Amino acid sequence: MPFLGDDALAPARCAWRPCCAPVVFLSQRLPRGQPRHRGFEPVVDFAEVPVDQREAQVNQALAQYVGLLERHCREGALQLVQFL
Repeated sequence: MPFLGDDALAPARCAWRPCCAPVVFLSQRLPRGQPRHRGFEPVVDFAEVPVDQREAQVNQALAQYVGLLERHCREGALQLVQFL
């Protein structure tokens, strides 16, 4: 999976398979001398996805998650970035 201009291993897909709840991307940047910047962005709510469509939704959500992570890393260059 592309990440920051190179290929990277994707997060474990199996962790998302049994999900029946919302997945939220949480990030926190700690710029020097400034207040913390926290971000909460919804990725997908598996409770709203029919079971027969979850596999495709996992693939899409994983790509979205990696895209959010990459965007936050670029926006917070040279800052501590935490994510969950």
